[in-house]
Amino acid sequence: MTVSTIVFFSACLFSTDKQKSMKDYDQHMLDIKIYHENLGDALLSKNKSEATWFVNDMDSIFRIMSTEFTSHRKLKKPFKYHYEKRLAPYMKDLKSAIERNEWMGSLETYSILTRQCNGCHIDHQVDKKIKDVTIGTVHP
Repeated sequence: MTVSTIVFFSACLFSTDKQKSMKDYDQHMLDIKIYHENLGDALLSKNKSEATWFVNDMDSIFRIMSTEFTSHRKLKKPFKYHYEKRLAPYMKDLKSAIERNEWMGSLETYSILTRQCNGCHIDHQVDKKIKDVTIGTVHP
């Protein structure tokens, strides 16, 4: 390996530039949909490790979107506004309920979160409905 090659790779490894996601808004939303459905399944099966993983990764995507999407053609305000107002409180409650093994509370909060997502879609005329995979199982 030449010295210039080593210097190049070192510069890449130790770069202080913040990495930006290569995904667009719709791709992030598709990831959220997948995590959301899997989270519901994990809650129904009372699988704490999977539920924790899904809720944390889902929230991580929301936080990335809050940073990256300060504007979007469908949004009247930055995504961060909608995240903080409609999602963050329920994400926090959901994480807490899962940590305490409060499965009924987790399911109820999951359903509220689903309604919050769908409400935002309605408000922004997005023709996509988020499915609550827990409805009709153990709670109304």
